[in-house]
Amino acid sequence: MPSLDVLDAAMLRAGRAVPAINRLGGGQVALAAPEQPWRLVGSDAAVYQLRQPTGRVVALRCPLADTADRNVALRHRAMATDPGVKRLREAPGSPLLPEVAYLADGLALTGPDLRSVTHPVVAMEWVMGPTLLAAADRACQAADGPYLAALADAWAAALVTLADGRFAHGDLTASNALVRPGGGIVLVDYDTCSWQGSPPPPVGRGTLGYAHPTGAVPTDPQRRDDFAALVIYASLRVLAVRPELREAHGEEPTQVDGTLLFSPWDLVDPERSTLFAALLELGDPGAEAVVDALRRACLVRVDACPPLADVVTSYRRVVAGGAPIRGGASTTAPPAAMGTRQRPGSGTGAGAPAAGARSGDPRERQGRLTRLNSLLLAGDEEGARRYWESSGLAQDAEAVREVGPRMAEIERRRLLGQARAAAETNDTAGFLRLWETQGFDDFRPAQALKPVAETARRRAQAVARLRAALDTGDVATVARLWPELRGDSLVSALAIRVADVLQGFFGETIAKQLERGDDAGVQAAVRDAEALGVKVTAETRRAARAA
Repeated sequence: MPSLDVLDAAMLRAGRAVPAINRLGGGQVALAAPEQPWRLVGSDAAVYQLRQPTGRVVALRCPLADTADRNVALRHRAMATDPGVKRLREAPGSPLLPEVAYLADGLALTGPDLRSVTHPVVAMEWVMGPTLLAAADRACQAADGPYLAALADAWAAALVTLADGRFAHGDLTASNALVRPGGGIVLVDYDTCSWQGSPPPPVGRGTLGYAHPTGAVPTDPQRRDDFAALVIYASLRVLAVRPELREAHGEEPTQVDGTLLFSPWDLVDPERSTLFAALLELGDPGAEAVVDALRRACLVRVDACPPLADVVTSYRRVVAGGAPIRGGASTTAPPAAMGTRQRPGSGTGAGAPAAGARSGDPRERQGRLTRLNSLLLAGDEEGARRYWESSGLAQDAEAVREVGPRMAEIERRRLLGQARAAAETNDTAGFLRLWETQGFDDFRPAQALKPVAETARRRAQAVARLRAALDTGDVATVARLWPELRGDSLVSALAIRVADVLQGFFGETIAKQLERGDDAGVQAAVRDAEALGVKVTAETRRAARAA
């Protein structure tokens, strides 16, 4: 089994030991200290951070296991090509990462007999937000109930989207869910995922504290997330009302697979659980209905656990004044959450309201407006923007009417600065995202960047043609477009697929030339391959030198 020390050493000499980096387009492994790569460690993998020249940040997930499950590779490769999964990934606010690549020979480590042994690496987008557990833990420490309620809404939206797409993650925990800085939940670690037509998922029961207390798994593989999704949803709903309960009942988030609120023992016997007993009198009918659904789900067969969408519908009905859905098939299921403890002070996560209570006291509100105006008069627009968000004024309808247009203008200029910085660093993807979402075409201060926007759009169209060529196996078009687009952030996620296509094409071409004894053809093919950044084997290079 690759130890952490072995993986750390490989990352420090990545040029020789981590072929995945060259296939991804190069870059440097981030360091926490001299001779110490920055990493996150879970129960079955270590994740390193790769920073590329384009500004893209990639997560390199290295399994802590001797052998790779063949179906893991099949699932990752199928995810890259399955049309249904592709639509789900590309949907607005999708909880799936846009690109995940499985590199079977991404690591080259020295084996016991001093021979090189390859190990897989999974490469994916690095999400800059905290884990769901870290975000919830920080909010509990700050007693920020509205933020926890917003996390519950974001969690429900993400899981209902997956269920509608008949996609199951298979091992939901609060560490496998991240909160995007711009809003929304995204799931990572797809070793156990399944969907209609996918390779078979693993048989395992899931993570203790998230799995159904019977240890069974649903008959329908696409419903494997129901129980875990409900436990996390119920935990967030409870903590939104009583955030102090996490300190008393949740496990330390530094513990691998630690729970958010409900322990495995609470789920095994909810009738004797002191936590469930305490939650009977929460004083919040909606949260009580969700807890009751979780309690009942612990007591029924796993196949009888309701989908999270049903529980959310029941919650909203109760909040709106209707009756909760109780009993029988209208019950719900459990598991909890986990991660690494982060205390208040760092940024908050997705979809949550700004910190700061919205007070009904006119004097308090006027005091906040006075402070905001003093920041604006002093010319501290960045300070004013931060205070606008943190003070609760951005959610105050009257304040929005009075100051909203001015704050919107400040925010738009700030985002224009980000677009300008993206253009200067050749981050076409980041530039286009800002330009299109903010409607800068009609924004007078952005007019000087219009030529840059036109160039970026043309490159985006070329990337679309490249993607289509990859999907159809049109190697000639891939070879024609790649020199122009290589190194652009728009195509960094496609680098692995391009490398695979070109490597296969040139490998076959060179083999044919060698077979025919065409020395000039071998030399030309090797030159063309290396010009496109295709890695040529040492054997082929020796043949070219001989030619």
